[in-house]
Amino acid sequence: MPDWLEFKRRILRPMWYRLTGTSYSASDLGITIYGNEAFRQLAKRYDLYGRAQPPATFYHWSDAKNFDVFRDVPWQFFYDDPCHIGLHIHKKSNEHIEGPEPGSLWHRALKDFS
Repeated sequence: MPDWLEFKRRILRPMWYRLTGTSYSASDLGITIYGNEAFRQLAKRYDLYGRAQPPATFYHWSDAKNFDVFRDVPWQFFYDDPCHIGLHIHKKSNEHIEGPEPGSLWHRALKDFS
């Protein structure tokens, strides 16, 4: 198990699995242990936590609006604001998207960078 996990995930959960005789893997401890959780814990360990960019730099909206990158919605704010240096996009819903609409951020990125 990764040594950067907090006490609950590193010690308590594995102990519960062992006590109940249940087999487990790293993914049973949470999908973020090699993503967000790893970044947060390692930044704390190496005293880099205060040097992170503000959340709005990558997280402009909630995950409920993630699919807007595939829709033709206004994106000029994204290009005009130098605070935006990237996007964090992941699917948390069962919403089905056929493909990027013309004019969407995703469509523009495909056109400009492929």
